[in-house]
Amino acid sequence: MHSSNRQQSVTEMVAKLPDNLLFWLWGIGLIIATQTIPNHLPGIEACFIINLIVGLPHGASDFLWIQKNTPNDIMCLFGCLSYLGIVLLCIVTWINFPSITLTIFLAISAFHFGQDWEQSHFLNKVIVGLGVISVPYYMWPTATQFLFELISFNQPTPALIATGLSYGYWTGFVWTIAQLLQQRWQYTEVLMLYLIGTIAQPLTYFTLYFCGLHSIRHYRQIAEQQTIKQSQMYLMLTIAAFSIGFVALITHYQLIITTNISLSKFGGLFILLFALTVPHCLIHRLRPSSR
Repeated sequence: MHSSNRQQSVTEMVAKLPDNLLFWLWGIGLIIATQTIPNHLPGIEACFIINLIVGLPHGASDFLWIQKNTPNDIMCLFGCLSYLGIVLLCIVTWINFPSITLTIFLAISAFHFGQDWEQSHFLNKVIVGLGVISVPYYMWPTATQFLFELISFNQPTPALIATGLSYGYWTGFVWTIAQLLQQRWQYTEVLMLYLIGTIAQPLTYFTLYFCGLHSIRHYRQIAEQQTIKQSQMYLMLTIAAFSIGFVALITHYQLIITTNISLSKFGGLFILLFALTVPHCLIHRLRPSSR
């Protein structure tokens, strides 16, 4: 009884915390650090670990949603296996058609990330989401193209991606300013991302947004919608462990392309993120929003 009450109180406490608190603390700290200690930014290994611990497991909560919304154990098992089947299919598709799959990944990400600020109109989500993912490409084109080629196995970046991200940067920026003029203050987060993108390299920028805001926002929504039991937490950790195994396998495959183990690990992480993003977006559309 006491354990149940303690779990509920912890869940309620988490749900009351602002979901952008870490983002603002981390973002402001990063800006101060770069002004006082030049070139002092998180390294590749640090970004990789943060994404592995905070960012990657946030999709594991999808299995809790499946468990909660299926009528029996058989249907729950079918739902989980279907989810994993989509993940495996996406990994195989990426390995065989990396450039096309990268384009699809960026398009899906633009829509999905846009849901952090927009809930009603499809185009609004795409505009703001595309703006957010365009910042690294516009501010750090050489570094971003290098990463694109890394995760697409040395294939050149498609012209569609280059054009889309270039226009997406300014479209998203103008849209953000327009929304702020309408006193939609949630867009201060987007403006902050544009500012951070000018000083932070692509991997640091992605880590700050994906782990400091997007994933935390998702965790908070889960805390609001249901109390996570201890057994369910073990399930999430188990799924996260399997995900780490997938990263290791893809990293091994990527070492054929580059001998830099740190970059190979991040390449493997991005490919797995795509594979998880597809079923995650499907679940996200079915799950009621709390924002």
